[in-house]
Amino acid sequence: LTNAYIELEKPSDSFKGIFVGFIKMSVTDKVTGELRSMDAAQFLIDKKMHINGGVNLVSQFKRSSVPSGTAVKVTYIRKDGNVKVYELTLLG
Repeated sequence: LTNAYIELEKPSDSFKGIFVGFIKMSVTDKVTGELRSMDAAQFLIDKKMHINGGVNLVSQFKRSSVPSGTAVKVTYIRKDGNVKVYELTLLG
């Protein structure tokens, strides 16, 4: 399975899926141009794998210790500076 990046664009955008866990993704630093590794949350949505590397979102999943296999709803609430703020709801 390949991972597609899932981006929530405007406040109130959301998705429902199964939290799979964390993976490492490679990104190019916009300032230095260097390739670096960062954590991303991985989700199964409509039989397809998706990832999101938003620092706040990944941090919320880590802090709350959501187990793999948990049904979740992720909602984009607002932007605080350069950081997107999300609401995480456990389903089921």
